[in-house]
Amino acid sequence: MYRGEVVSLNQDTLLNGVGLTLSAYKNTDTYDSNAIFGHSITVEMFKANPGKYWDDLHLISKGTRLRCVKLERYFSSVGSDYVVSAEILDGDFKGKVVCINPVWGDVNKKGSLKLGPYSLVHPVEQ
Repeated sequence: MYRGEVVSLNQDTLLNGVGLTLSAYKNTDTYDSNAIFGHSITVEMFKANPGKYWDDLHLISKGTRLRCVKLERYFSSVGSDYVVSAEILDGDFKGKVVCINPVWGDVNKKGSLKLGPYSLVHPVEQ
């Protein structure tokens, strides 16, 4: 993966705040979706009743294009990981910057970042 690369969603995906996911939850001081619903919210559950959940949970359609705008290596005392930020290029959320996960690579080796077999996105031929 590289900055500026355009990718596309492999399937309908939830936008939970700024993160793309297939299974969403929200836990704050005043709201615990797992306590309310008993489990995480799936794409199918959201499609069946989109108004039932929290305000910053949305559905992003399969095929939506995103442009990688920032690739970061994150290091902490509990581990390290990549963080990939991408701008949505299509639909209602055009221009919004979101996080793409999961991605693979050795954070100690620059240039090793890649999409894995279970990635939410695939590269778009340009």
